[in-house]
Amino acid sequence: MSFPVLTVEDLNVSFKTSKGVVKANEGVSLEVREGEILGLIGETGCGKTTFGKAILRLLSGKVKLEGKIVYRGTDILALPEKEMRRFRGKEIGIMLQNPSACLNPVLSAGRQIAEIYRYHEGMGKKEAEKKAGEMLELVGISSLRKDDYPHQFSGGMLQRVMVAIGLALRPGLLIADEPTKGLDTDTKLQIAELIVGLVRKENASMLLVTHDLELAGRLADRIAVMYAGEIVEIGKAEEVISNPGHPYTCDLLHSLPGKGLKAVSGQIPSLVSPPSGCRYHPRCSCRFEACLQVRPELLKNEGGRFIRCLLSGKEWKTENTADSPIREQPAFSCTEEDMALLKVENLRKYYYSGLFKKEVHRAVDGVSFEVEKGETLGLVGRSGCGKSTLGRTVLRLLEPTSGRVLFDEQDISGFKGSSLKSLGTRMQIIFQNPESCLNPRMKVYDAVAEPLRLHRICERSEERGRVRELIEAVSLSEELLFRYPRELSGGQLQRVAIARVLGMNPEFIVADEPTSMLDPLVQAQILSLLKNLQTEYGISFLFISHDMQVIEWMSDRIAFMEEGKIVGFR
Repeated sequence: MSFPVLTVEDLNVSFKTSKGVVKANEGVSLEVREGEILGLIGETGCGKTTFGKAILRLLSGKVKLEGKIVYRGTDILALPEKEMRRFRGKEIGIMLQNPSACLNPVLSAGRQIAEIYRYHEGMGKKEAEKKAGEMLELVGISSLRKDDYPHQFSGGMLQRVMVAIGLALRPGLLIADEPTKGLDTDTKLQIAELIVGLVRKENASMLLVTHDLELAGRLADRIAVMYAGEIVEIGKAEEVISNPGHPYTCDLLHSLPGKGLKAVSGQIPSLVSPPSGCRYHPRCSCRFEACLQVRPELLKNEGGRFIRCLLSGKEWKTENTADSPIREQPAFSCTEEDMALLKVENLRKYYYSGLFKKEVHRAVDGVSFEVEKGETLGLVGRSGCGKSTLGRTVLRLLEPTSGRVLFDEQDISGFKGSSLKSLGTRMQIIFQNPESCLNPRMKVYDAVAEPLRLHRICERSEERGRVRELIEAVSLSEELLFRYPRELSGGQLQRVAIARVLGMNPEFIVADEPTSMLDPLVQAQILSLLKNLQTEYGISFLFISHDMQVIEWMSDRIAFMEEGKIVGFR
């Protein structure tokens, strides 16, 4: 058996808020072995990212850390900050999620990598830039692009830059926090294989933090499952995926589109005042009386797996068969004469660049389609094929180069001013990146209430009740209403963005990768919510995704897009 390079014992991470003390991680114990890839999986907001940052002491000074974190015999929590700065990157590297937010927009990619060598290795400017170019080549980016800025790279390329930064000093342990979030299937596999290949090549270890169960099962040697700040299961990857030992792990697996897309009611409990007994009991379909009172310990079973559950595997699996998948409800019906809500005719969106604007990028090139009332048209294609540009052009968020967009038999291509603003309540968009549509200085309550006030959806006296309804509809706790976006996880931010859109009761929604940043359980809840809203109100969707399983489950028809063109329907 290989020796552990990282040992975490009884780690507690907490911080004070206006609502009380948040216990983000409580009693967490695990180890990462030499040359091993350990997957840490769980829902958004369960404490995975906090745990990864706690290992490198990247949390703010207000956060309280208790327990032991030992890396190759060094007690990390006992290191002075000056030594810790040298330790980060050289001994333990980290890849933070959302590279567009992590990279400095005014520094070139090459310079940001070169700075690592200059600080840690004391290299001169030219030597550091040469090493930066070599690292870019190593991750599949031409060294000629070392002077390019972050905005000039695609999402997949930005993730490659993050890989280069994380592995620049060849650390013994890499913490990869959601390294493939939001990427299309092909790019996701390329990035995953790149990271694993480089880690294996250096005989390093990796802590893979993700909510992508399929990715963890494919890449990891072992998997640790976290729920509400606690580890509930640890075992070999193939065993955890094929034969889960905890009811929560089983529910996670069955929430995947390919496994039935079963929704689990409720949400992760408050980490300020978690429930007594087993923290999963409010959502568990096989709980019994003791689960409400007795807090189970993380115990090792005969097979060498660690499980935190009062029930044996056999008992809960027998009871768990009562779970049912999300019900597919009949589509909203309408009369024959008012079927077509949206018609797009020969739509084009071109970008011109170069000397005298002679270089043409055809982002959308002669696209035509219809969306009927109450219908979901799925739009699938690789990253960069023009899906998002098409959605935004249809909504007039981007000016079309040519073509027509007819909404409810009105040509909206020429709408301006008040007529264009009036479309805001009827046509809406759920953006892929919620950070781009939420004001960082505005609390959640005001972010959800803002469109209600702007479009006068309800009276001011009814506003508080309406906001609470919307927050509950997207499975968020009321305690989040008075937090800022920076205090929320990625999945929670996405749900706030969806609540903003739903508040205007739109007839047509462009859903641009609305679940790409969500964990499987929340994805199942959100997809179920969107379908239920469609059934009740007859909402039409242009549903954009690169996940074919989600598209097939969600859509009535599917359009395939490639290089700015619709190449087929199904």
